[in-house]
Amino acid sequence: MKRRWHGLSDAAKGTLAGIIAACCFAAYLLINQHVFSRFDVGALDYALLFNAMAGVFAGVSLAASTTTHKIAKLRTDWRELLLLSFLGLAGMLLLVFGQAYTTSIHTSLLVTASIIFTMLFSGIFLHERVTTRQKWWVVCMFAGLYIAIVGLHPTSMHAGDAIILIGTVMFGAGNVLSRSLMRKHDAAIIPDFRMFAVGGVAALIYGLFFRSIDIVSVVGAWAVAAALLFWLAKRFFSTAVHLVNANHAIVLVNAQIVPASIASVLLLGESYSWEKMFGSCIVLASIYYIAWKGRN
Repeated sequence: MKRRWHGLSDAAKGTLAGIIAACCFAAYLLINQHVFSRFDVGALDYALLFNAMAGVFAGVSLAASTTTHKIAKLRTDWRELLLLSFLGLAGMLLLVFGQAYTTSIHTSLLVTASIIFTMLFSGIFLHERVTTRQKWWVVCMFAGLYIAIVGLHPTSMHAGDAIILIGTVMFGAGNVLSRSLMRKHDAAIIPDFRMFAVGGVAALIYGLFFRSIDIVSVVGAWAVAAALLFWLAKRFFSTAVHLVNANHAIVLVNAQIVPASIASVLLLGESYSWEKMFGSCIVLASIYYIAWKGRN
């Protein structure tokens, strides 16, 4: 990740890494939606399979970059790591499971709500200051999400929308716990450990309660591709944080709304409307002012 890219400044490299992370995340969402729309697979089965595959990539990354000393140091916080694994598993299962009952456009919008819950839990547990400007933009972001998801007409949310929204609460709590652990441990290994632990538990659950390997032959390749893209999104996001800063990287990676929406319409034939476009613009502007301008 520290390799020099010839001719580019750190700011340019960080921005490029953030854009790549956004595209990888959007592609991961599209693959999941393709699986649910084309194949007759159980939502929970696929969610467990995907997380197990993502855990494999994270495990390889950990093995390649982590020393025995770092692993031994992690053991001192095993309770926090256990809680982090639970929050990560719950969040990822809810995200992938919920996507089976909504659209990839809605999913790309809803996952941005994790910013709000991260900020909320950071204020409660880490005592980080939330500015008045940020609070107002949180309200605007909720309004944008409502307009984009529900619209201006009396329409109920999809069941998957509510499931994913609950998952973002888990992501927010997990992000804050990760941030706390990064203060004591190598920041580079916490995201991989989180994904590796989630994958291990997902594989264990699948082996104990499902056992059938039919799903592997049907959508195994798609699950591997989605898992790789998800892991790459995390890695490029971490690179962006390292080269620029966390606020800039958050804004860039959440711009995944744009490629996800365009590709969902062109490749999956999902419907789009001016309400979704208007709401998405409000959400993107809110993220910019919450994560970037709100702290500067």
